[in-house]
Amino acid sequence: MLEWTGERFLPWAEDATIAYEHLHRYAVASRFVEGQRVLDLATGEGYGASLLARKAASVMGIDLDEATIRHAGNKYDEANLHFLVGDISQVPIAESQYFDVIVCFEAIEHVQEHQLLLDEIKRLLVKDGLFIISTPNKAVYTDEAGVENPFHVKELDFESFSQLLNRNFKRTCFLGQRIYCNSNIWPVPAETMEEERKVTEYLIEKKSEFTLTEADRRVPRYLIALATDGSADFGLGESVLVDISDEFNKQSKRASERALSHIGSLEKELAARADHARSQEEALASREKQVRSLEKELAARADHARSQEEALASREKQVRSLEKELAARADHARQLGEQIDQLCLERDPIAEALNSTRAELNCIKDGLGWKVLTRVRTLKEALLPEDSRRRKLYDGWRKGQMR
Repeated sequence: MLEWTGERFLPWAEDATIAYEHLHRYAVASRFVEGQRVLDLATGEGYGASLLARKAASVMGIDLDEATIRHAGNKYDEANLHFLVGDISQVPIAESQYFDVIVCFEAIEHVQEHQLLLDEIKRLLVKDGLFIISTPNKAVYTDEAGVENPFHVKELDFESFSQLLNRNFKRTCFLGQRIYCNSNIWPVPAETMEEERKVTEYLIEKKSEFTLTEADRRVPRYLIALATDGSADFGLGESVLVDISDEFNKQSKRASERALSHIGSLEKELAARADHARSQEEALASREKQVRSLEKELAARADHARSQEEALASREKQVRSLEKELAARADHARQLGEQIDQLCLERDPIAEALNSTRAELNCIKDGLGWKVLTRVRTLKEALLPEDSRRRKLYDGWRKGQMR
């Protein structure tokens, strides 16, 4: 993972390719600073200014962030190296035409008004001084990649970059930079190498297979320019930065190992999730079985409920019938009550008449005439013949049966 503070590269960052890009630029710039007064714009953490200070007479690093400048001053304490807080478009240095070399790597894309920056550089640079600048190539860095850097305000492609510098300087030299995988062949032992040696370059590319190619179709990811109003020859050829620690390949191997480890972890997690999925499917099947059983039980209960409702409806019908019958019996009871009341009303006079009659009969019975009449009837019956007596008894029995 690359370590940044905003857009500042830090030399202890893990990404080797970013380190290659930044250190290579300063390595090229260091060829032009021998005994010179140098200004490093957007110096950042200070690693680049420190590299330049190994050869330069003096180096001033400028950066807008106060904490970054404080860190740089504490870490890099060479006597000929100083750091200052300031805006690169308005450098807080009053002297004009003071610096022999001005370096501005990966900063112009953070500035909206490019001409204001160039005007400030022209103010600070001696008349025949050298300006070295780099910036991302918009055609590759953004357009080809399809990703915009949120920290970049105004990017440049080669055409706009070259036009800007050619308007402000009499002589310019443009270079391209990009990280490519390569094989390095050199004399062994190193002491046998000539001080000035020519590097032979072979280009390859892969389409269906790797082949050597004659044409140089390399497209720079970063644009680098050297510009001056002087007449000195730039004397620049192609340069190669070689990482003898082989960090890029080590990083690739570590990344592959991490990827394989991650794949193994993902496979284990996938297997665990598959087991969990099977367990969930089994649990789901069990629950579906329970649901079907509950549905059957619910259907049975619904049938029972309908049966209960029908029985209840029948009983309600019976109740209504009984209520009607009870109402009819109540009406009949009222009628009987009324008749009883009427009979009670009629009974009292009859009872009084009966009592009166009984009283009269008792008077008659107690009287002498009734007693004489009873004795005469008894004698008369005694004098009747046997047949007449029997007939009379039979008639009396028949009357009793008829009652």
